[in-house]
Amino acid sequence: MRTRCGAAVIIALILFSTPGRVSAIEPAPRISDREIIEKLSALDAKIDKETANIRGDIKEIRADIKALQQQYADLKESTSKQSSDLKDLMLWGFGVLFAGMFTLIGFVLWDRRTALEPAIKKNKELEEKEERLEKALREYAYKEPQLAEALRNAGIM
Repeated sequence: MRTRCGAAVIIALILFSTPGRVSAIEPAPRISDREIIEKLSALDAKIDKETANIRGDIKEIRADIKALQQQYADLKESTSKQSSDLKDLMLWGFGVLFAGMFTLIGFVLWDRRTALEPAIKKNKELEEKEERLEKALREYAYKEPQLAEALRNAGIM
């Protein structure tokens, strides 16, 4: 087996080392100067045409960018206005809520005072009547000794 591998290597070396004409590129046919100039001018025309197309595309892209910037600015302004309107609505809502609460508290205090006023007035009238009755009983007790004794026992005299 060793001999076979050695023989294969020697044969490969002989085949690869043989001088020969190796051409990887085929020779191009001769082109005249006139043909070169024509092809260069055609290529230059194509480049000019593509450059003009690219410049037009750039102008369109710039116009699109400006339109997008304007849309962004409009959207930002609209969002800002909506936020401001919502803030104003919330402030009005809280204002109305607090005004209602203060009105209710004021009404409760007013109603309580007006509801207690007749009771206070009646109580004052009863106290005055009681004082007059006590005064009348004391005066009558000076004339009636039994009544005076009863009033002393009750702690009125």
